[in-house]
Amino acid sequence: MHHFSLPLDNPVLIFTFILLVIFALPALFNRIRIPGMLGLILAGILAGPNGFNILARDQSMQLLGSVGLVYIMFLAGLEVDIFEFRKNRLRSLVYGAATFLIPMLLGTLVSLYLMNLSMPASILLGSVFGSHTMLVYPIISRLGLAKTEPVTISVGGTLVAEIGSLLVLALIVDYQKAGTLDNYWVWLRLGGGITLLAFVVMWVFPRLARLFFRNVYSEGGARFLFTLLLIFGASSLAELLGIEPIIGALLAGLALNPLIPETSTLKGRLDFTGNFIFIPFFLISTGMLADPSAFIESYEVAGIALIVTVAAIFSKFVAAYFYQKIMGYSASIRNVMFALSNTRAAAALVVVTVGMRIELFDQTILNVTIFLIVFSSLLSSLVAEYSGKRMVAEDERRPKKQTKKLQRVMVPIGNPESVEHLLELAQLIQEKNNPEPIFALTIVADESHQNQGITEARKMVEKAVHHAIDKDSGIEVVSRIDLNIPGGIQRSARELLISEVVIGWNAKITARDKMFGTVLDNLLHHLAQMVMVCKVMHPLNTMNRVVIALPQYAELEEGFGHWLSTVRALAGQLDCSLRFIVHETSVETLEKSNAEAEFSGAIAYATYSEWDDFLRLSLDLKSDDLFVLIHPRPYSVSHSREFGQMPRFLSRYFREFSFIIIYPETQGLK
Repeated sequence: MHHFSLPLDNPVLIFTFILLVIFALPALFNRIRIPGMLGLILAGILAGPNGFNILARDQSMQLLGSVGLVYIMFLAGLEVDIFEFRKNRLRSLVYGAATFLIPMLLGTLVSLYLMNLSMPASILLGSVFGSHTMLVYPIISRLGLAKTEPVTISVGGTLVAEIGSLLVLALIVDYQKAGTLDNYWVWLRLGGGITLLAFVVMWVFPRLARLFFRNVYSEGGARFLFTLLLIFGASSLAELLGIEPIIGALLAGLALNPLIPETSTLKGRLDFTGNFIFIPFFLISTGMLADPSAFIESYEVAGIALIVTVAAIFSKFVAAYFYQKIMGYSASIRNVMFALSNTRAAAALVVVTVGMRIELFDQTILNVTIFLIVFSSLLSSLVAEYSGKRMVAEDERRPKKQTKKLQRVMVPIGNPESVEHLLELAQLIQEKNNPEPIFALTIVADESHQNQGITEARKMVEKAVHHAIDKDSGIEVVSRIDLNIPGGIQRSARELLISEVVIGWNAKITARDKMFGTVLDNLLHHLAQMVMVCKVMHPLNTMNRVVIALPQYAELEEGFGHWLSTVRALAGQLDCSLRFIVHETSVETLEKSNAEAEFSGAIAYATYSEWDDFLRLSLDLKSDDLFVLIHPRPYSVSHSREFGQMPRFLSRYFREFSFIIIYPETQGLK
């Protein structure tokens, strides 16, 4: 029998206690309208060595806490809208400079004149004021604000502020050693390290990941582990180069962003691992740093902590306030940006720890910094929750262009080998937060073997269910017995109120098909919904560009807006640019429609006037392009004899390319 003592030393008891805290406290605090993150930090304070001493902040706790911090920064880079990030990089630089320099200047003055520190110590403590780590990012992400412009700017600003803080640290350390700042080796080492880190993580890692994802498609666990390897590989490289690991993690998130779509299974696994395991450990670990007794026993420490905390928080608010006035943002947006930039963690602790080693700081400064970290985290959690909700409410009150109809995607399954590709596409085109499942349909056409057919169909669909098991939307398996497959698909689509049908490409045409028509031919004659016929050669998340070819008068078809928004959504999920091959008479309407849409990626247009030009432009593809053909239905206004030959053209010349043929919805069959 194990002897019970405090702090807990049995690994099973420790892990059970922490899981209980992670499970119970966030839910309890959310019920009383306080951010769950706050509960985890307070739990660390109470359960830590300076509280009730239930948990020791040993190496294992520090390890998991460090992993959690790295993971927060990775998710911040992963969830940002990469097109918005590139578009707003100058704004990020300006905001990052403001949110670092203003607090640093105020922190230096406070340290010099109110705390009577030396000039080097004052500058170093000022860099603690200027640094920030987005600890409240999970709250902002949960509210659906991760891809908004202010949050994107804040992510870039974090990178600038962290680099600035570490640059000041390197210069002060060198000054303490040499008594001068003329040592160019410091500048060269830091500048070269950041350049090398950025090159490896932003250029080499994406190419490695793309190569891996193309060749290891079905192994979901392997893809997840490979992604973790890249995250911590980037962090380790940063550490070796004398840079904070969180900068490597943030760069890794930005680098892998285009390869991990928002609705993908891999993204679901990464979110779950971070939000329910690593990040809670970090928050508890942060709370365990606090020593409330130090402030009770010494009025001097309490006074210094009050001065530093008020000045640090005020300076971050001033930076956010000035930027709000420059950009014309609302108060809620300003407060969200303030909450993201007000929290401090890794860089602050590193600066203070090094400051103690070179004898610029003492234990009092360490206690004050820990108090600042904990208090700013608690305050920012409340501000992020309250102002984030107000920011969402402001967006909801804006007039919407149109109300979208219910989206329900159905995937008829006939070939087991194409199941995962089809479901991946279905997940990518499904709207975020859509509560509807993806319907995986199996049709049993042979009445004499119905029971056997249904059993085999169920076994095949199990693979599909396994593929999407991490998604909240899930998959609903639907089985139908029908005289023929097209009829079964058509009736199922009508009964289930389907808006899009995703099916696989079949290039083989039998003699029976030539006489009676293929499954697709018969389906298009009776199905009014939009149909997407797919041939996927490589994982869709490895695509760089979506090339859309459309016929003349495509803009006059009833389903024009539907397929256009679907293609834009697909490109947005894949972080791909768009290239439209469009007839010269249709380009103006298409440009106007795209300009009115909320698509932040690059859009290019290539026009044609003759059929030969259309074919030439369509063949101008790269291996990582996804070709999308908008195929008019028979007898529609945009249909032509040449387009009727396009499926045969694709079979002959597109054997090595991934493509999707979209047949727009039509009202004529409804």
